[in-house]
Amino acid sequence: MKIDNFGGGEIGRSDNLGGETSFTIENSPFAFKILSESLYSHKIQSVIRELSTNAADEHVSSGKGDTPFDVHIPTGFEPYFSIRDYGAGLSEADATTLYTTFFKSTKRNDNAVTGCLGLGSKSPFAVTDSFTIESFNGGFRTVYTCFKDENFFPKLVVLERGESSEPTGVRIQFPVSGSHWDWKYEAARVYKFFAVKPNLNFEISGTVLPAPLLRGKGWAMYEDMHESYAVMGNVAYPID
Repeated sequence: MKIDNFGGGEIGRSDNLGGETSFTIENSPFAFKILSESLYSHKIQSVIRELSTNAADEHVSSGKGDTPFDVHIPTGFEPYFSIRDYGAGLSEADATTLYTTFFKSTKRNDNAVTGCLGLGSKSPFAVTDSFTIESFNGGFRTVYTCFKDENFFPKLVVLERGESSEPTGVRIQFPVSGSHWDWKYEAARVYKFFAVKPNLNFEISGTVLPAPLLRGKGWAMYEDMHESYAVMGNVAYPID
Protein backbone atom coordinates (compact mmCIF):
# COMPACT_ATOMS: atom_id res chain seq x y z
CA MET A 1 0.00 0.00 0.00
CA LYS A 2 1.18 3.54 -0.75
CA ILE A 3 0.16 6.48 1.45
CA ASP A 4 0.46 10.07 0.24
CA ASN A 5 2.91 12.12 2.32
CA PHE A 6 1.48 15.61 1.52
CA GLY A 7 5.02 16.82 0.88
CA GLY A 8 5.21 15.43 -2.59
CA GLY A 9 6.10 11.79 -2.02
CA GLU A 10 4.56 8.54 -0.94
CA ILE A 11 5.14 6.45 2.16
CA GLY A 12 5.64 2.77 1.53
CA ARG A 13 4.05 0.37 4.02
CA SER A 14 3.67 -3.36 4.20
CA ASP A 15 0.07 -4.59 4.50
CA ASN A 16 0.94 -7.13 7.20
CA LEU A 17 2.30 -4.77 9.87
CA GLY A 18 -1.05 -4.22 11.58
CA GLY A 19 -4.00 -1.85 11.45
CA GLU A 20 -4.12 1.91 11.53
CA THR A 21 -4.91 3.95 14.65
CA SER A 22 -6.36 7.42 14.21
CA PHE A 23 -5.27 10.28 16.46
CA THR A 24 -7.96 11.85 18.66
CA ILE A 25 -8.26 14.73 21.13
CA GLU A 26 -9.31 13.89 24.67
CA ASN A 27 -12.42 15.64 25.91
CA SER A 28 -10.76 17.31 28.89
CA PRO A 29 -10.57 20.73 30.58
CA PHE A 30 -6.89 20.92 29.60
CA ALA A 31 -7.71 20.65 25.90
CA PHE A 32 -10.38 23.36 26.15
CA LYS A 33 -8.02 25.59 28.14
CA ILE A 34 -5.35 25.39 25.45
CA LEU A 35 -7.81 26.08 22.63
CA SER A 36 -9.63 28.98 24.30
CA GLU A 37 -7.04 30.55 26.64
CA SER A 38 -3.43 29.54 26.00
CA LEU A 39 -3.88 29.96 22.25
CA TYR A 40 -3.60 33.77 22.47
CA SER A 41 -0.45 35.62 23.54
CA HIS A 42 -2.23 39.02 23.56
CA LYS A 43 -5.54 38.01 25.09
CA ILE A 44 -7.45 41.32 25.08
CA GLN A 45 -6.38 42.24 21.57
CA SER A 46 -7.19 38.73 20.33
CA VAL A 47 -10.68 38.69 21.85
CA ILE A 48 -11.54 42.08 20.33
CA ARG A 49 -10.13 41.01 16.97
CA GLU A 50 -11.83 37.59 16.87
CA LEU A 51 -15.27 38.86 17.86
CA SER A 52 -15.01 41.89 15.58
CA THR A 53 -13.98 39.91 12.51
CA ASN A 54 -16.89 37.56 13.21
CA ALA A 55 -19.25 40.54 13.34
CA ALA A 56 -17.81 41.97 10.11
CA ASP A 57 -18.13 38.55 8.46
CA GLU A 58 -21.79 38.35 9.44
CA HIS A 59 -22.42 41.72 7.79
CA VAL A 60 -20.62 40.65 4.61
CA SER A 61 -22.56 37.37 4.48
CA SER A 62 -25.84 39.28 4.94
CA GLY A 63 -25.09 41.85 2.23
CA LYS A 64 -24.39 44.58 4.81
CA GLY A 65 -20.64 44.86 4.40
CA ASP A 66 -20.73 48.67 4.56
CA THR A 67 -22.81 48.75 7.77
CA PRO A 68 -20.88 49.27 11.03
CA PHE A 69 -21.45 46.91 13.95
CA ASP A 70 -21.68 48.24 17.53
CA VAL A 71 -18.98 47.87 20.19
CA HIS A 72 -19.01 48.87 23.84
CA ILE A 73 -15.51 49.24 25.29
CA PRO A 74 -15.44 48.88 29.11
CA THR A 75 -15.24 52.03 31.22
CA GLY A 76 -15.02 52.68 34.94
CA PHE A 77 -18.79 53.23 35.16
CA GLU A 78 -19.75 50.50 32.67
CA PRO A 79 -17.16 47.72 33.12
CA TYR A 80 -18.24 45.38 30.37
CA PHE A 81 -17.40 44.59 26.77
CA SER A 82 -20.14 43.97 24.22
CA ILE A 83 -20.38 43.64 20.47
CA ARG A 84 -23.59 43.68 18.44
CA ASP A 85 -23.81 42.81 14.75
CA TYR A 86 -26.79 43.13 12.42
CA GLY A 87 -26.36 39.95 10.43
CA ALA A 88 -28.90 37.16 10.15
CA GLY A 89 -28.60 36.06 13.77
CA LEU A 90 -28.40 32.45 14.91
CA SER A 91 -31.06 29.83 15.07
CA GLU A 92 -31.03 27.81 18.27
CA ALA A 93 -29.66 24.83 16.36
CA ASP A 94 -26.79 26.90 14.97
CA ALA A 95 -26.01 28.54 18.31
CA THR A 96 -25.92 25.29 20.26
CA THR A 97 -23.74 23.67 17.58
CA LEU A 98 -21.29 26.42 16.61
CA TYR A 99 -20.57 27.59 20.14
CA THR A 100 -20.07 24.12 21.57
CA THR A 101 -17.95 22.60 18.80
CA PHE A 102 -14.32 23.63 18.48
CA PHE A 103 -13.04 23.80 14.88
CA LYS A 104 -16.58 23.87 13.47
CA SER A 105 -16.97 26.73 11.01
CA THR A 106 -19.49 27.71 8.34
CA LYS A 107 -16.94 29.99 6.61
CA ARG A 108 -14.31 27.54 5.40
CA ASN A 109 -15.23 27.78 1.72
CA ASP A 110 -15.90 31.54 1.54
CA ASN A 111 -12.99 33.85 0.66
CA ALA A 112 -15.15 36.94 1.26
CA VAL A 113 -14.95 36.47 5.02
CA THR A 114 -12.10 36.19 7.52
CA GLY A 115 -12.92 33.32 9.88
CA CYS A 116 -12.53 29.63 9.08
CA LEU A 117 -11.05 27.82 12.09
CA GLY A 118 -14.10 27.72 14.37
CA LEU A 119 -12.19 29.08 17.38
CA GLY A 120 -12.93 32.83 17.47
CA SER A 121 -16.46 32.49 18.87
CA LYS A 122 -14.98 30.80 21.97
CA SER A 123 -12.28 33.45 22.46
CA PRO A 124 -14.05 35.29 25.35
CA PHE A 125 -12.98 32.37 27.57
CA ALA A 126 -9.45 33.78 27.26
CA VAL A 127 -10.46 36.71 29.51
CA THR A 128 -13.60 35.60 31.37
CA ASP A 129 -15.21 32.48 32.81
CA SER A 130 -18.65 33.30 31.39
CA PHE A 131 -20.27 35.37 28.66
CA THR A 132 -23.77 35.84 27.27
CA ILE A 133 -25.01 35.55 23.72
CA GLU A 134 -28.21 37.23 22.53
CA SER A 135 -29.47 36.09 19.16
CA PHE A 136 -32.17 37.94 17.24
CA ASN A 137 -33.42 35.62 14.52
CA GLY A 138 -36.77 34.93 12.87
CA GLY A 139 -38.69 37.37 15.08
CA PHE A 140 -37.39 35.79 18.30
CA ARG A 141 -34.77 36.71 20.91
CA THR A 142 -32.86 33.88 22.56
CA VAL A 143 -30.35 34.44 25.35
CA TYR A 144 -27.62 31.92 26.12
CA THR A 145 -24.83 31.85 28.66
CA CYS A 146 -21.49 30.14 28.10
CA PHE A 147 -19.64 29.27 31.30
CA LYS A 148 -17.14 26.89 32.87
CA ASP A 149 -18.66 24.37 35.24
CA GLU A 150 -17.21 23.10 38.52
CA ASN A 151 -14.89 20.78 36.56
CA PHE A 152 -13.78 23.64 34.26
CA PHE A 153 -15.62 22.23 31.25
CA PRO A 154 -17.23 24.93 29.03
CA LYS A 155 -21.02 24.66 28.88
CA LEU A 156 -23.87 26.50 27.12
CA VAL A 157 -27.41 26.88 28.46
CA VAL A 158 -30.49 28.74 27.24
CA LEU A 159 -31.63 31.47 29.66
CA GLU A 160 -34.51 33.14 27.83
CA ARG A 161 -36.70 32.80 24.75
CA GLY A 162 -39.30 35.22 23.48
CA GLU A 163 -40.63 37.23 20.59
CA SER A 164 -38.68 40.33 19.55
CA SER A 165 -39.03 43.15 17.05
CA GLU A 166 -35.33 44.09 17.24
CA PRO A 167 -33.20 43.87 14.08
CA THR A 168 -31.63 40.49 13.42
CA GLY A 169 -28.11 39.82 14.62
CA VAL A 170 -26.07 38.73 17.63
CA ARG A 171 -24.88 40.52 20.76
CA ILE A 172 -22.05 39.07 22.88
CA GLN A 173 -21.34 40.57 26.30
CA PHE A 174 -19.20 39.85 29.36
CA PRO A 175 -17.93 41.75 32.43
CA VAL A 176 -14.39 43.10 32.48
CA SER A 177 -12.13 43.47 35.50
CA GLY A 178 -8.74 45.13 35.65
CA SER A 179 -7.54 48.09 33.64
CA HIS A 180 -10.11 49.44 31.20
CA TRP A 181 -7.37 51.44 29.46
CA ASP A 182 -5.91 48.19 28.16
CA TRP A 183 -9.14 47.53 26.27
CA LYS A 184 -9.15 51.05 24.83
CA TYR A 185 -5.53 50.72 23.70
CA GLU A 186 -6.01 47.29 22.13
CA ALA A 187 -9.26 48.34 20.44
CA ALA A 188 -7.39 51.19 18.74
CA ARG A 189 -4.76 48.74 17.47
CA VAL A 190 -7.40 46.35 16.12
CA TYR A 191 -9.77 48.85 14.50
CA LYS A 192 -7.02 50.84 12.81
CA PHE A 193 -7.02 48.22 10.06
CA PHE A 194 -10.78 47.73 9.70
CA ALA A 195 -12.14 49.00 6.39
CA VAL A 196 -15.50 49.78 8.06
CA LYS A 197 -15.02 51.16 11.57
CA PRO A 198 -17.50 50.02 14.22
CA ASN A 199 -19.78 52.31 16.21
CA LEU A 200 -18.02 52.80 19.57
CA ASN A 201 -19.36 54.11 22.87
CA PHE A 202 -16.67 56.81 22.84
CA GLU A 203 -14.06 58.10 20.42
CA ILE A 204 -10.76 56.25 20.37
CA SER A 205 -7.77 58.03 18.88
CA GLY A 206 -5.35 56.24 16.61
CA THR A 207 -7.90 54.19 14.64
CA VAL A 208 -7.31 56.02 11.36
CA LEU A 209 -4.34 55.20 9.16
CA PRO A 210 -2.41 58.17 7.71
CA ALA A 211 -2.53 58.90 3.99
CA PRO A 212 -0.24 56.46 2.17
CA LEU A 213 2.97 57.62 0.54
CA LEU A 214 2.60 54.95 -2.13
CA ARG A 215 -0.23 52.64 -3.01
CA GLY A 216 -0.53 49.70 -5.36
CA LYS A 217 -3.02 46.94 -5.93
CA GLY A 218 -3.42 45.28 -2.56
CA TRP A 219 -0.59 47.15 -0.81
CA ALA A 220 0.35 50.56 0.55
CA MET A 221 3.35 52.25 2.19
CA TYR A 222 2.82 54.57 5.14
CA GLU A 223 5.07 57.20 6.71
CA ASP A 224 6.22 56.89 10.34
CA MET A 225 5.06 53.31 10.75
CA HIS A 226 7.74 51.60 12.79
CA GLU A 227 6.32 48.15 12.10
CA SER A 228 5.36 46.40 8.89
CA TYR A 229 2.09 44.54 8.40
CA ALA A 230 0.32 42.44 5.84
CA VAL A 231 -3.37 43.31 6.06
CA MET A 232 -5.95 40.74 4.99
CA GLY A 233 -9.60 40.59 5.96
CA ASN A 234 -9.34 43.53 8.40
CA VAL A 235 -6.52 41.77 10.28
CA ALA A 236 -2.94 43.07 10.37
CA TYR A 237 -0.31 40.34 10.47
CA PRO A 238 3.12 41.58 11.62
CA ILE A 239 5.98 41.04 9.19
CA ASP A 240 9.30 40.25 10.87
